Amino acid sequence: MSQKKLIHIVLVVLGFIMYAQTTSYEYALDDKMVITNNQITRQGFEGISKHFQHDAMDGFWASEYGIPVEELNDKSRVSGGRYRPLTLTTHSIEWALFGQNPGVSHTVNALLYGLLGLLIFMWLRALFKEEETDPLKTVSFWATVLFLVHPLHTEVVANIKGRDEILSMLFAVFAAFKLIKGFDTKKSKEIWIGAGLMFLSLLSKETAAPMVGVVPVSLWFFRNSTVKEIIQVSWQPLALALLYILIRSSVVNPSPSEPTELMNNPFVNASGSQKWATIFLTVAAYVKLLFWPNPLTHDYYPYHLPFIDAEQRYAEMSHPAALLGLALTATLAIWSLWGIVKRKKSAFGAIFFVATFILVSNLLFPIGVFMNERFMFMPSLGFAIAVVWFGKKLIEEKQSVAIAAKGLLVVAIAGFAILTFGRNPAWRNDQTLALTDVEVSDGSAKAHMAAGDALLKRIREEKNQQKKNEMINEAFQHLQTSLNIYPGYFPPLDLMAQVYFHAGNYTQSAKLYKQCADRKPGKYQFVKNIIACASRLKQDEQYQKAVEVYDIALSVDPSNTDALQQGAEVYARNLGNISAAKNMLERALSVAPNDPQLLQKMGIVYAMSGNPGEAIGYFEKAMQLAPNDASIVKNTGVTYMQLGNREKGQALLNRAKQLKSPTAQ
Repeated sequence: MSQKKLIHIVLVVLGFIMYAQTTSYEYALDDKMVITNNQITRQGFEGISKHFQHDAMDGFWASEYGIPVEELNDKSRVSGGRYRPLTLTTHSIEWALFGQNPGVSHTVNALLYGLLGLLIFMWLRALFKEEETDPLKTVSFWATVLFLVHPLHTEVVANIKGRDEILSMLFAVFAAFKLIKGFDTKKSKEIWIGAGLMFLSLLSKETAAPMVGVVPVSLWFFRNSTVKEIIQVSWQPLALALLYILIRSSVVNPSPSEPTELMNNPFVNASGSQKWATIFLTVAAYVKLLFWPNPLTHDYYPYHLPFIDAEQRYAEMSHPAALLGLALTATLAIWSLWGIVKRKKSAFGAIFFVATFILVSNLLFPIGVFMNERFMFMPSLGFAIAVVWFGKKLIEEKQSVAIAAKGLLVVAIAGFAILTFGRNPAWRNDQTLALTDVEVSDGSAKAHMAAGDALLKRIREEKNQQKKNEMINEAFQHLQTSLNIYPGYFPPLDLMAQVYFHAGNYTQSAKLYKQCADRKPGKYQFVKNIIACASRLKQDEQYQKAVEVYDIALSVDPSNTDALQQGAEVYARNLGNISAAKNMLERALSVAPNDPQLLQKMGIVYAMSGNPGEAIGYFEKAMQLAPNDASIVKNTGVTYMQLGNREKGQALLNRAKQLKSPTAQ
C-alpha cells in the first residue's frame, strides 16, 4: 500500500474513531425536529420530494399541529427560513431503510466526518502544492488532524441533526478541491463538477455560502492568478449559488421583522452598547474555545455568557473580554484585508476563519442566540490552518524551537482528542445532555428548563420514593431558576405544573395549569390536566379541595361537562351538598341536554334528595337514549320500585341483570 493511500485511510479512520462511541447513542436535542417529529422525514422515500418543496421546519410544525404539511400556512411557520433538503433527504432514506434507528444515523455522521477529513487534506494539499512532499511534513496533514480532533465539533458530529453542517462543509471542500484541479489542469469538466458540488453544499445548509468566495481568494493567494483567470473558474459556482437563492426564496418563509421574544432574540432587552459589547465578548469566547475548548455546552441562550456572572445578563464595553473581542475583531479584519492586498499566504487561515464566521457572528445581523459552539465547525479549519502554518514557519526560521513546537502540536492534538472523548457522553440522550450542560450554562433559562424536563422524565420512571423526592426537589430548583431568569418563559411553567403533580401537590399543580391555559387560550389539554388534579384529590378523599380544583377548570372552560359532572358527583356523594350538585348538573345539561350519563346523574341527585318523582323523568329520558346501559336501566327500575310500581321496577331490574350478564347480546 502506498503512503498516500495509507494517509487517506488514517484520516478517515481517525475522524470515525473520534465519534465511534456515539454509535450507541440515542436521539438528542434538535433530532426530533428533523427526524423523529418531522412528518416529512417519517414518510421515508415518499417524503423526499417534499423536502425540496418545503422549509426544513415545516415537517416538524405540521407534526406539532397535527395537520398534513400541505395544510401548513405561513403563520404557522418559524420565521427566517431554513432550506436544507439534501440533508433531510438522507434522514428520510435512513428512516425508510432502518426505521427509528439512531445508531445507524450516528454511524453515518461519524463516517461522513472521517470522509470530510480526507477531503480537507486533499484540498489543502492541492492548494498548497504539497502533493510531492512527505505528508507528515505538510501543513495540510497536520491542519487536518488538528481539525478532526477538535472538541468544538462534538455538537455537530455527536448530534445527528448536525449532519447539515457536515454535509455542507464536505461538499464545499470537495468543490474547492475540484475547482483548484480545474484551474490547474484547465479542464472545464472539473470546474463544472466543482460548481455542482458547491450547489449540493448549499442544498445541505446555507452556511457554506462563504465558500463560493473562499475559492477565488485561495487562487489569488496560492496561484498568483489575475482577476480574469479567477473569474473563469468562479462564475460557474456563483451562477449555481444564485440559482440556489432563487429556489430557496420561492420555498421558505422570509422573516418579516426582527423577533421580539427573548429566546429568539437574546438582545431584546439590551441597550445598543450592551449588544455590541456582548457580541465582541462572544468573539473573545470563540477564540478562547479554539485554543482551550473547556468547558463546553450546547446552550448559550439568555442569559448564559462566558466571562460574566449570570446575573449581569449583558456585557458592558468596559469589560476586559469585550475589549479583547473588539481588538480581535479589528485585528482579524485588518490582517485579512492586508493579506488580500499583499497576497500574504500566511493570512489565508485568518481569511478562511473570518469568511466562514462572519455570517454566524451577530456582527452583520442577529442570529437568534448569543453564540453556539457548532458555529465554529467551519471556522475552526481556518484556525487549524493558521496554527500549523505559523508553527511550520517558526520551525523553519528557528530550528532551536523545532522540537518544542512539534511537541506542543502533538500535546495539543492528544489533549483535544481526550477532551472530545470526554465530551461525547454528554450527547448520549436528552437527559444526559441537559443535566451535564446546566452545570456550565447556569445563567440560561433554557438550560434550567431542559434540566427540569430531564429530571421529570426520570421521576416518572423512578420506583424508589426517596430518590424520587430528591429528583422532585432538584427539578423544582431548576424550573424555578428558569422562571426567575425569564418570567415570561412558558415551557418551565408547564413543567413545574407536572412536577407539582408528581409531588402530590395537586392544588398547586392545577393553579399552574390555569396559568398555562391563560397564556395559551384554546389549548384544552391544560383543562384536562386540571381535571386530573381534581380526580387525584378525590381519590385522596380531599373532597373540598377537589371541588375547588374543578372550579379552577371551569374558570378556564365554563362549559366543560367533565368538570361539571365530576364536580357534581363529589358535591352529592362526598360533601352532601345536593344543591351545588344540582346546579353543576343543570349547567352541564344546558351544554349537553341529550347526554344519558348526565341525565342519569341528575336523576340520582333527585333520588338522593328524596324526590323520586323528579328523578324518574331524568332516568326515563336517559334510558331512551341508552336503552342497553345496565346502570341506567337498574337506576330506573329502583326508582319505579320507590314510586310503588313494583311490577315495572322488577322488570327493569331483571333486564339490568341480563344486560350485565356475560352472555347478554
